[in-house]
Amino acid sequence: MFDCQPSPLGDRRVTLEHLRAFALLAEGNGFQQAGLQLFRSQSAVTQSLKRLEEILGCKLLERRQGHILGLTAEGERFLPAANEILARTSEAVSAMQQPEIAGRLLIGVPDDFKVVDLHGAISRCAELNRNLRLEVVSALSSQLLHQLDNSGLDLAIFKCRRLHAK
Repeated sequence: MFDCQPSPLGDRRVTLEHLRAFALLAEGNGFQQAGLQLFRSQSAVTQSLKRLEEILGCKLLERRQGHILGLTAEGERFLPAANEILARTSEAVSAMQQPEIAGRLLIGVPDDFKVVDLHGAISRCAELNRNLRLEVVSALSSQLLHQLDNSGLDLAIFKCRRLHAK
């Protein structure tokens, strides 16, 4: 019997070419401009969008006489996911083109610094470099400076006020 469960790999009919064409068109680029950026003909971009819309079963862009009027509600809903897939694909390729960082990185931040602001960057760095151990130390700026000078820290973030010149 035929299994109707969605594939864990998603719908394999949707290609990166489909997503790139849609993302460029959604940014306000016309079909001709999108074709130039993708090194494809205008008609290939049009066909790519049409195929994506067929696969998804909905219209993504409002267009009239070859001009894009804007995104449909479905297009608005689909665009963030398409952009995320394209960004993650670019990150994966970039990660393979750069050497992996390994070892330990000790980062110092002031006590009153919102570590939450660093959370995303640290998580992303750790995700891309599985053999890197990141540690964050929180202390007074003067203590961080001392630790940095004595090679106790690899990196430190300081908050300082800009002095106004007289």
